[in-house]
Amino acid sequence: MRTVGDPADPEARRVEALTVAASAAHRGRSFTAARLGTGGHVPVWEPVTTWWHRTAAAADRAIGLG
Repeated sequence: MRTVGDPADPEARRVEALTVAASAAHRGRSFTAARLGTGGHVPVWEPVTTWWHRTAAAADRAIGLG
């Protein structure tokens, strides 16, 4: 997930939980918004899946945004 710095951003989407896994073949572990301390939702830019990248620019390029 690409998290949002400003929760008031009108382009942010909101999800109830994030799931993190080392591989798409694994179920991973889910973290609710309440557990993450963000209230009822986690503001995100886009619900996408990518391999880990060292910079935001590299992650953007991986999903065709940069």
